[in-house]
Amino acid sequence: MIVPREEHRLLSADEIREGVRLAMAKAGCRGKVIFFGGYSRGDFLTDIDIMVVVDAYHRDQVADTADIRKHIDLDRGIALHVLTSEDYENSKDVCGTAPEEAETYGTVLFDNRDGS
Repeated sequence: MIVPREEHRLLSADEIREGVRLAMAKAGCRGKVIFFGGYSRGDFLTDIDIMVVVDAYHRDQVADTADIRKHIDLDRGIALHVLTSEDYENSKDVCGTAPEEAETYGTVLFDNRDGS
């Protein structure tokens, strides 16, 4: 196991949850947020994979991803994947895709699509 140096300490799921929650609130987005990938397994050398599943885009996928990304204030690289519920459902069973990994191995950090 690789032991991180102090300046490379692992962020907790709570820190990631709060960072993404604040970023989404600032961007005016609601969605289901899934934490997945190497960082979620403890591989601190990777970026943080975050899947955001929205009911519909505010503008489009690129603009919505950029809006959320610019508000994320975490001291790690973020691999942010923003998909509509329909796109996520259509690709979550396709082997080797980010939605498939998120669905199979990810942890839902929160889901505020219902307005809560």
